[in-house]
Amino acid sequence: MKAETKFDEVYEQLNSIRENELSFNEVDTVRFVKSQIQKMKGNLSEIEKASQDKRWEEMLANFFQLLEKINVIN
Repeated sequence: MKAETKFDEVYEQLNSIRENELSFNEVDTVRFVKSQIQKMKGNLSEIEKASQDKRWEEMLANFFQLLEKINVIN
C-alpha cells in the first residue's frame, strides 16, 4: 500500500534526527509523532483487512481513528 510506504519514509526521516541536538520539548514531539505513525500504519492495515472481509463498521472505525491521529499531529 502506497500510504504505508509513505509512513515508513517519514518514520525513517524522524529516526535520522539526532535527538541530542533538540530541546526537551522537541524530543518529546518527535517521539510522539513516531509513535502515532506506527499506530497509523496499524490502522491502515486493519482498514485493508476489514475491507477485504467486508466488515464495514470495523473499517469505518479504523478510518476514523486514522483521521483522529492525523488531526492530532497537524
